[in-house]
Amino acid sequence: MSQLPPPAGWYPDPEAPHRQRYWDGASWTAHLHEDAAQPVPAPGPIEPMPATAAAGAPRKRRGWIVWAAAGAVVLLGIAAAGVWGVTRLTSGLTAGAAAAAGDGGEVRLADADFYQRELRNLREMFPPEPTVALEQTTGAWGLRESPGYTAAARAAVEQVIADVEAEGETTFATLDDAESYAYSTLAAEIAEQTDGLLFGGTGTELATTGFPQDPAVVAIEQQIAAATVAPGADGSYLEAADALAGLVGSTITTDQAAAGCPEDMPDPAGVETLAFVCLGTEAGWGLITYTPAGMAHVTEPSFVNTMRHEIAHKLIHVQCGDLSATAWNAAYGEGVTNSYAALYLGADRTELESSGRAVPEYIMNETTDAKARAIHESDLACYDDEQLPEN
Repeated sequence: MSQLPPPAGWYPDPEAPHRQRYWDGASWTAHLHEDAAQPVPAPGPIEPMPATAAAGAPRKRRGWIVWAAAGAVVLLGIAAAGVWGVTRLTSGLTAGAAAAAGDGGEVRLADADFYQRELRNLREMFPPEPTVALEQTTGAWGLRESPGYTAAARAAVEQVIADVEAEGETTFATLDDAESYAYSTLAAEIAEQTDGLLFGGTGTELATTGFPQDPAVVAIEQQIAAATVAPGADGSYLEAADALAGLVGSTITTDQAAAGCPEDMPDPAGVETLAFVCLGTEAGWGLITYTPAGMAHVTEPSFVNTMRHEIAHKLIHVQCGDLSATAWNAAYGEGVTNSYAALYLGADRTELESSGRAVPEYIMNETTDAKARAIHESDLACYDDEQLPEN
């Protein structure tokens, strides 16, 4: 005999019964309440939460780059409030409360404990905005992490907060009525407006809105492209390369283990790794590691060309986040990185083409150039072979 699923509402979290998780009538959402009093037993069967995939350790990619491990979540870049003209995503919250209140009363919705919890959770939904260009921050982000998108998503949540605060002045006949409305209706409306924002804007207009590379990052790219490259007093290009690394908040190291990225993949046959970045660790974000093979070229201009390639990896990561699982990155990610370095960072295309001939994934062509431009112009290009966000 089949059973209907329970109605939408708050129920004990299958993974942690001491807290509550919102059930939308079909599946569990990401909306939680750690301190909800007197949890309501779930009426009837509810499907279990899917097991969370274990995050792997960061690893060094073949060639010159190490991406963050699959499952890592990082919030990157500068998020300027109000940029790109985010449209209001919320509607009907205050009208819903007015309808529920009827003729009104003497108890404000804001006096309800559950209302206060909802508002607190909203205010804590996103981490603070970064204040430094290319600063690595930590936040509960999943799919989409570009500075443009995170600014837009944060602005959307701030609008929901403003609407909820306005709704808090609605009055009810009794405190129980206010608590009931906050628990059963307001919470569901908030979840509907905000849950998709953590997953690339799913269900909102942001899912199909593309955001270009952050203007602050573009300014840094222009500095790198215009930088004069000359050997130092010792005849090496170490100082010139380190100056470029400093523009993206990194320094050069020759300590192969300093970035915390274990060696778990062999280099392509006949090719020596010259340098790598490990973006899956806190230490790795600020380091660009040159191998002994790379340091052997320290007296050649190519030493700086290698640096521009590594910086390109970091800037693509700022725009796209972790791409280790995407099909295009597996097919020609290093070639796209070469194209990005040549198009936006002043790298010597001829030299990159020469060094890339030994390994197909480093080859530049019209496809890699087009992909690099698309990533720079819109973060949606990062996910064109992923289910989310929707293109």
